[in-house]
Amino acid sequence: MTAVADQPAVTCPSAADLLLAWERGVPRAAPLRGVVLLAALLPDVPADRLARMSIGERDVHLLQARSRDGRACAAPHPAGAVKSGGA
Repeated sequence: MTAVADQPAVTCPSAADLLLAWERGVPRAAPLRGVVLLAALLPDVPADRLARMSIGERDVHLLQARSRDGRACAAPHPAGAVKSGGA
């Protein structure tokens, strides 16, 4: 396992770049969707290195992007995607 200090820094791509990465990942198998998103978050890391990361390493980067500086580094959900409870 690689030490956290050795991990590349996660960047916060534009909403358009994240949407493009999401759309590229849609037709892929679930584990590969994370790799496609990582490519947008870690543009300086070669694709073969991203593909060799363990699921835990991938998750660390994806969660860092999600919680970086207390703000989400992801596009917001579409208005109708989240249903609120109630009558």
